Amino acid sequence: MSCIDDILSFQTEITYGSRWFCPVKCKHSRNKVNEAVIHWAPPPIGWAKFNVTVVAKEDKAGCGGVLRDEEGVARSLFSGPIDAVASETTEVCVIKTALEMYIGMGWHVKVPFII
Repeated sequence: MSCIDDILSFQTEITYGSRWFCPVKCKHSRNKVNEAVIHWAPPPIGWAKFNVTVVAKEDKAGCGGVLRDEEGVARSLFSGPIDAVASETTEVCVIKTALEMYIGMGWHVKVPFII
């Protein structure tokens, strides 16, 4: 089974179980200590950018990615659980998934992108 098959096998769960129903309630507390500040930078004009991440703790892991255009508009996203294996292997699998999704959408013939 390919990486994309692993991600897509959770499509129903993601579609119905992981929606962002109320953005107003999804705020972070400003009282956190040692909070890291991360700023997202848009891709160059005419490009798209796929940001991906892998999170693992003990024997559980998950991954996700979001494709944004030059204005920061989310055009595609994925998330789901994955097998917790070596971090290098998992990161390559998630990058491969993003690439397969990008090609599957047909954007590769119109818009260059960055991962």
